[in-house]
Amino acid sequence: MKITGTVHCFFEQSGTFKNEFRKLGYEAEDYDIQNEFGETDHIIDLFTEIEICYRGGASVNGRFYSGGYSGHCVKIGNGKTRDYVSESIRNILPQIPLLQDVDFRSGSYEEVELPSADRTTIYCDIPYKGTKQYTTSKDFNYNKFYDWCRKKHSEGYRIFISEYQMPDDFKCIWQKQITCAMNQTITKKPIEKLFTL
Repeated sequence: MKITGTVHCFFEQSGTFKNEFRKLGYEAEDYDIQNEFGETDHIIDLFTEIEICYRGGASVNGRFYSGGYSGHCVKIGNGKTRDYVSESIRNILPQIPLLQDVDFRSGSYEEVELPSADRTTIYCDIPYKGTKQYTTSKDFNYNKFYDWCRKKHSEGYRIFISEYQMPDDFKCIWQKQITCAMNQTITKKPIEKLFTL
């Protein structure tokens, strides 16, 4: 997906979500989206692509699969509520101007077609080793992925991986304790790390 000119945001049937963007002057087109698990999401298509390719805080740091959550007025305990949709909107809006003319490609690391190394930065948000996995990632081959990273690095690609741990030849260049809302009431604070070769 390449973002150029006017940013078009595609929405599921959530009228409130759509209206929030219209109030801010963004065009909103209806579009029914489903995640890879066959469940309808309340996350717009643009957010999904950016989260997959960029993960710059557009998500609410939660799991969006069976048992996931999203919404405007979600009870989180102690009588408090969170507005996950508005949080996503606030997080992504400042990033839109910086993403003009960026060519996002997402998919399996084994299948994605990459432009030349001098024009490409690879960012991988793999299933974190030792954590609860998505149904589609239960058989993720970490050693095969590490070897692929090494190969791409040797071909001149800049490659970055979000993980909690990596083999010793990968260098941690950034880390930060994050708040990870695993559901409406449970929050964890793991240390997110960014690795490179």
